[in-house]
Amino acid sequence: MKFELIKITNENLYILKNLFQLYIHDISKELPWDVNSDGLFEAYSLDDWLNNKNNFGYIIYVENIVAGFVMVDKEFKVLENTNNNLNLSEIFILNNYKGKGLAKAVALKIFSSHSANWEVRPVPKSESAYKFWENVLFKNFPYKTTKHEWKENRFAFTFSTKNK
Repeated sequence: MKFELIKITNENLYILKNLFQLYIHDISKELPWDVNSDGLFEAYSLDDWLNNKNNFGYIIYVENIVAGFVMVDKEFKVLENTNNNLNLSEIFILNNYKGKGLAKAVALKIFSSHSANWEVRPVPKSESAYKFWENVLFKNFPYKTTKHEWKENRFAFTFSTKNK
């Protein structure tokens, strides 16, 4: 599936904020999360996230239509916080585009575009997220991946795209 990644900036941050509500709704199946009195999920400040120089992300478009987002940061459970390490913290694909290989293609594009040591942590208690990342990182993946249990039944995968 052909897609385009548009860097998240202050000008398009509102798109991430809108999509983030759907993302939290999806993961609240595994991580119980209630809405506030306005009917919105409260998460960390996406304005603060964007203003952190260590963070970056992209809105995913398919044929000029918003299809999801991907976020990268430097919050680690296994790797150390150094200049050469990145964490793919969130990836979200709208239902209309799920099951078509888009999330995998986006992840592979992100990894190959940034020479780094990577950490990826599936959504806790989400069997589908865990299986997705196992499929991406262990089947025909060009980088040697290591699985770590950093907390009881919580896993992180690490690999390096440096020197490839």
